[in-house]
Amino acid sequence: MTEQFWAQLKAIVRGAEGFSDTPYDDIKHKSGGYGHALPPDYNDSKLITTEQANEWLESDLKAAERAVMRLLGTHYDTLSEVRQGTLIEMCFQVGIGSLTGFKKMLKALRESNYDTVSHEILWNDPQCKKMTKLYQQTPKRAERYAAQMKVGQIERAA
Repeated sequence: MTEQFWAQLKAIVRGAEGFSDTPYDDIKHKSGGYGHALPPDYNDSKLITTEQANEWLESDLKAAERAVMRLLGTHYDTLSEVRQGTLIEMCFQVGIGSLTGFKKMLKALRESNYDTVSHEILWNDPQCKKMTKLYQQTPKRAERYAAQMKVGQIERAA
């Protein structure tokens, strides 16, 4: 992935996550900065600087990238940087455990069937009646992921 695209990915995640200089309750833990999972013993009264948040974001995205690379093996290198970046952002958002739960999406990804990849990000069934948890919780973001995986181009966040 080029440095230019990496910088673009960080900007996209910053925009999607928003910045919080104070800890907040997320689904499973406290978070702060740009969606960084804070340790349970984090001092809630300590303000988070943008410098610290950017360091955490860099580290968190690198960890997500490593996890996605392990998950996909050599297939990772066959993907465009937009598709790689989308998977990294998804992993950053939901965690590698939840990302591995997208079994049909990952199968379709390995087959380069991007229409199915896109569908599986949003729907748990072929008839489009049951939304994925990701789509229920963050619909605009999930729609952006689906569009990016389908066409291989960056879609601007709404």
